[in-house]
Order: sequence, then structure tokens, then C-alpha cells
Amino acid sequence: MLTTTLLLLLLLLLLLLLLLLLLLLLLLLLVLLVLLLLLLLLLLLLLLLLVLLLLLLLLLLLLLLLLLLLLILLLLLLLLLLLLLLLLLLLLLLLLLLLLLLLRTTTTTTTTTTTTTTTTTTTTTTTSSTTTTTTTTTSTTTTSAAATATTTITTTTTTTTTTTTTTLLLLLLLLLLLLLLLLLLLLLLLLLLLLLLLLLLVHVL
Repeated sequence: MLTTTLLLLLLLLLLLLLLLLLLLLLLLLLVLLVLLLLLLLLLLLLLLLLVLLLLLLLLLLLLLLLLLLLLILLLLLLLLLLLLLLLLLLLLLLLLLLLLLLLRTTTTTTTTTTTTTTTTTTTTTTTSSTTTTTTTTTSTTTTSAAATATTTITTTTTTTTTTTTTTLLLLLLLLLLLLLLLLLLLLLLLLLLLLLLLLLLVHVL
């Protein structure tokens, strides 16, 4: 009887030990599962960080491209401003030249008129002849010859008329003024674009 009880006790102890071992194994499995889950979470976090880094790099590249484009636009606008300023200077020079032409271009034309006056003089000559016969008779014959002499007197009168070509020059001046106004408007628009681009640059930076 004692041996059976001892054997039963031993069996009970072994069962308890097996239960304990099973519990330990379950705990270990749980711990492993938790660790695996943590590792997966870490991997997911790392992937998320990598994706975020890639997105940040892409954003940085886009910002750099935008900055380069803005700088190129600024340079182009500055070049356009310089060209417009040169055009304005040329137009001002043309205006000055036209004003000088307005002041100095007077063409004079002279017309001459001649008047002729003719005077006629008539001269009369008288010839007398006498014939003697037995009875003395005197006969007188008069012949008149008319000679005309013409004298011409020419008088010249000169009149000077001054004609100025102001209409064409005024039209050119008006056209140049219109061009100047258009150029000024373009300059204003370019300045506004420059200001907008500078604001964008400041905002991006």
C-alpha cells in the first residue's frame, strides 16, 4: 500500500511538474509572440520613417527646383527690364532729335514775278521839193515815216514763303509717346511680377 501511495504521489508530482513546464512554455510562447509583435511594429515604424524621409527628400528636391525656376524667372525679368530701359532711352533720344528737327526744319521757297512795260515813240520826217518852170510854182510833198522803238522795263519781286513739316513730326512724336506709355506699362507689370516672385521666394524660404 505504501508503494502505491508513493507512486501516486510521484505521479502527482510529475503531473504538477509537467503542468508547470507547460505553463512556462506557454509563457515563453507569449513572450516570443510579444517580441515578434514588437519587432513587426519596429519594422513598420522604420518603413514609415523611410517613407517619410523619401517624401522629405522629394519635397526638398521640389523646393530646389522651384527655387531654381524662380531664380531663372527673376533673371529673365531683370533682363527684360534692362531691355525695356534701353528702349526707353532710345525713344527719349528719338524724341529729342524730333524736337530739334521741329525747331530747325524750315524750308524757304522763293518765287519771282516779272512785269514788262512797253513804250512806243513815233517820229515824223517832212521832205520838201521845189520845181521851177516858166511860171514859178512851188509844191511841197510831206512824207511821214513812223519808226517805233520799244523799251522793256522788267521789275522782279521776290517773296519768301516758309513752310514747316510739322504735321509729320507731330505724328511721329505722338507715336513715340504712345510707345513710351506702353513701355512704362510693361515695366510696371514686370515690377509687379518681380515683387510676386520675391514674395514667393521669401515664403518658400
